[in-house]
Amino acid sequence: MERIENMKMGYKKHLLVILNVTLLFIFSIYSCASTNYSKHTGPKMRIAVARFDINTDTFGVKDIGSKLTDMFSTALFKSGNFDLVERDKIEKVFKEQEFQLSGMVDPATAVEIGRILGSQAIVTGTVTYINFSVMNMAIGLLAYCTSKMDVRIISTETGKLIEAVSETGRSYAWGIPVQVTAQGKTRDDLLGLKRTYEDMIDSALRNAVKKAVSAINKQLYEITF
Repeated sequence: MERIENMKMGYKKHLLVILNVTLLFIFSIYSCASTNYSKHTGPKMRIAVARFDINTDTFGVKDIGSKLTDMFSTALFKSGNFDLVERDKIEKVFKEQEFQLSGMVDPATAVEIGRILGSQAIVTGTVTYINFSVMNMAIGLLAYCTSKMDVRIISTETGKLIEAVSETGRSYAWGIPVQVTAQGKTRDDLLGLKRTYEDMIDSALRNAVKKAVSAINKQLYEITF
């Protein structure tokens, strides 16, 4: 009788392991799925990407706004549907004209930016949420990072908002986000994996960017400038 009960317990544990591995596989596919962009056959829209605002806890990770701006610009360019204004040129114009480098761009500023840079639209965005959570699973602890962003596209001809997208991105790893002190220096780490907060935030934001750019590609060319 005891042997039968032990066999039942072992069978249940085996099923839980299979279930957890399957879930992790699904999570990985979800977070790393490639995005196929539909190609636009007409003239490409010339677009400028302003520095993203960060309106949430960054867990000590610095310069997320600048990195995210580069990430978003690269994703737009790789879609093959946009001509991008060089970032150095954008920052130079913003500085010379004393425009706000990030955040909400007012209509008059958007029109002026378009006139100077020769762009048809400007992208602004805000990261509104970054957080870490842990799921207790049979074969270990699954840590995941969730990020959320709002993206706005403003016409530089009219100054009007022409598109708004909100997306969520996640990244996953086995372990627990912890503070680790080594050789007098404190770093953020994932216990057992040595995957940093910065790495997980970067992956989560990258996945949100993929979905945002995909949505923009599907919707933006329906708008006539």
